[in-house]
Amino acid sequence: QQDPEVVHVKEEAEEADIGKLPSAGVPFKSEDEEEQSQLLPHQKKPFMCSICGKRFSQKANLITHTRTHTGEKPFSCTLCSKRFGDRSALIQHKKTHAAGKHFACSVYNPSFGVHSNLGQHMRTHTGQHVTTEGDGGRRGASQADCRLAPQSHSRSPDSDAEHPKSDMTCHPGNAHWKCSQCDKTFGTKYTLRVHMMIHSGDKPFMCSVCGKRFSQKAHLTTHTRIHTGDKPYSCSVCNKSFIDYSAMIKHTRVHTGEKPFACSVCNLSFSDRSNLGKHMRRHTGEKPFACSLCGKRFSIRGHLTTHTRTHTGEKPFTCAICNLNFSDLLMKHMRTHTGERPFACSVCGKRFSDNSHLITHIRSHTGEKPFSCSICKTSFSDRSGLVKHTRTHTGEKPFTCSFCGKRFSIKGHLKTHERIHTGEKPFSCSMCDRSFCDRSAFVRHTRTHTGEKVFSCSLCKERFSYKYQVDKHNCAGENSGSHKAAPH
Repeated sequence: QQDPEVVHVKEEAEEADIGKLPSAGVPFKSEDEEEQSQLLPHQKKPFMCSICGKRFSQKANLITHTRTHTGEKPFSCTLCSKRFGDRSALIQHKKTHAAGKHFACSVYNPSFGVHSNLGQHMRTHTGQHVTTEGDGGRRGASQADCRLAPQSHSRSPDSDAEHPKSDMTCHPGNAHWKCSQCDKTFGTKYTLRVHMMIHSGDKPFMCSVCGKRFSQKAHLTTHTRIHTGDKPYSCSVCNKSFIDYSAMIKHTRVHTGEKPFACSVCNLSFSDRSNLGKHMRRHTGEKPFACSLCGKRFSIRGHLTTHTRTHTGEKPFTCAICNLNFSDLLMKHMRTHTGERPFACSVCGKRFSDNSHLITHIRSHTGEKPFSCSICKTSFSDRSGLVKHTRTHTGEKPFTCSFCGKRFSIKGHLKTHERIHTGEKPFSCSMCDRSFCDRSAFVRHTRTHTGEKVFSCSLCKERFSYKYQVDKHNCAGENSGSHKAAPH
């Protein structure tokens, strides 16, 4: 039997040890967990990608990630032969075969085999910006699906005590976090904080290559791929690769023909939300982008950027073949070298290098002349024809020769005139090596070789190479003075 005094001392020692244990509510850490918490970040994630430097805590995750660089897709669907980079994506894909497409969009035609895919698609109609956690893949669930009573909280980022995190994530159909600046709502506190950087201008993430800064780390990650050339997202139809997921989704609609964004005014549909926004300004007349130098306003930001270069003289696009610089439309210029004419007339098959030229050409078949002179009511099939014509009334000559000061009403006439000063003769005859400063003189010259006769007398039908020859021509209709040159 132990001495009572010894027992009392032992009990006091045990009480003292108990006082050193973690307080109630704090999880007890094992020795392994305690050691893990003291590791440096690179020790917690010892597996590093040799291509982009991203680190992982498990080797399997590194192997899966590496396939985004190599393009390897070792997991193949036995039903449709579609391939995937990781096993979980294949399992998710197989559900589309096993279950059929039971989840149908109530707005548009598509159906989906997985409920979460329907949820993501539905947000293209609702415009909802929801990021949720722990919802079991049901991010598109509606408020009616929720077993809890619907709530309508408008919370600030500092109200964690009043609204615990579980309340945030169990209502994926609701957007609880409200921006105090623009009233936009979000599903989580984190997405609201990211959004607030738009208003504050805070851009904490900087590209180590070019120094450009971003408000979100994901935007920096996408931007970095411009430098590395990494394109981890591939189209399953044509294998075209993209640097970010959203660009790939937009591209796939080229194949599916899906146009989920509809104009509420004219019912035109678009495959991309931004294109719908640009289109809507045609109805509203809104021009939110103003030039800071002359005040001219534009409905599309890209048009403002191009316009600003008329003030600055900036020409950032250089042709790799002829070294000419352009402020815009380099691709259009490149077709003058390649001879590419991707736009074909559906009536006569004639092809054009520029879509606007095709649109103007089609009017030669339809007879449409939508541009009318407000002074004499003469109509034209294209706007440039109307602009040139209007100057015959106003006498405006906006194009000035930088050598002699002579003014012209048409820009093409100025370019031809300036070649008199520069001596440039870009039009060369392939038969006799003569060169000319304007195309019309070159065309007239080639007829001396070909013998082509494009003008005919309207009375006797005799043909001539040049118009002046018709004017000098003597025929039965000379006395009446009624014969005219008729281009063939």
